[in-house]
Amino acid sequence: MTAATQAAEAIASPRKRAAGLLVTARQTGALVERLPVELLPTSLDDGSAIQQEVSHQLGRQIGA
Repeated sequence: MTAATQAAEAIASPRKRAAGLLVTARQTGALVERLPVELLPTSLDDGSAIQQEVSHQLGRQIGA
């Protein structure tokens, strides 16, 4: 694995974990009061990436 790939995975990992938490909550009907601090998006791009990952995990397209 290249350094660039490792860096990309390190960045993506919290996004995927946040999305996974939200997907699980949606599928089980559980309430998520707030994401853990380490999973909170730090920018609009992070928030959008989490949204896209949720859609990907649910098998849906955003805006479809």
